[in-house]
Amino acid sequence: DLQALIPPGSLIVDFAVPHVPEEVVSEYRYVNGAALAYSNKDTDLTFCHDVPNTVPACLAATIIHAREETAEHECGEINVDEVDGWWDKAVKHGFSLACAGQAPEKGKAARAKVA
Repeated sequence: DLQALIPPGSLIVDFAVPHVPEEVVSEYRYVNGAALAYSNKDTDLTFCHDVPNTVPACLAATIIHAREETAEHECGEINVDEVDGWWDKAVKHGFSLACAGQAPEKGKAARAKVA
C-alpha cells in the first residue's frame, strides 16, 4: 500500500489526473498541482477545467515547451532535481499554483510552504 510509505501530515503535490482520492487526501496536506493559474496579460486562454481560471498542468507544460523550444516532455517518472528549473520556466511564462494565490519564490518549487 502506497499510503504506508507516506508519513502522516506529509505534503502531497498532486500533478496527476485523476486526482488523489478524497479519502486519502484528508490525512495529508494537499496541493492541486495539476491546475495552474495563468496570467491574463500573457494569454487569452479561455479554458474549461475542473478548477476555474486554470489550465491543466499538461497544457501549461505544452505551452512552456513551445515557448522554450524544447523537445522534452513529462511522461513517466519525474526527475526531482529538475523541478525548480521547470517551475522557474512556468513562472517566467505567467503560470502559478491556483491554490496558493501566488507562485512560490523563484527556485523554491520543491520547498514551497503551503498551509
